[in-house]
Amino acid sequence: MHRRSKPSIQSKTNKGVLGKGTVKIYEDVDFKVPVAEEIHIRYLGSLENPISQSFMDAIKNGQSVVLEINPKYYSTRDYSKM
Repeated sequence: MHRRSKPSIQSKTNKGVLGKGTVKIYEDVDFKVPVAEEIHIRYLGSLENPISQSFMDAIKNGQSVVLEINPKYYSTRDYSKM
């Protein structure tokens, strides 16, 4: 996997925020499950959500990983001046 040899990442949100940083990949199930559960509860409201259940099954079966992104740089545009 490319990210293992070059742990850098560039991203762009739908709000126009650009970012660069480093990424760490977590594959250990004992680490991934509690982190993923916390994220799902925070953003989806519960683990009972069908989307959450599908993602959690993938995490537990080793089909998904957890990525930790450490931003190093952000930039935005001021669209009010266009």
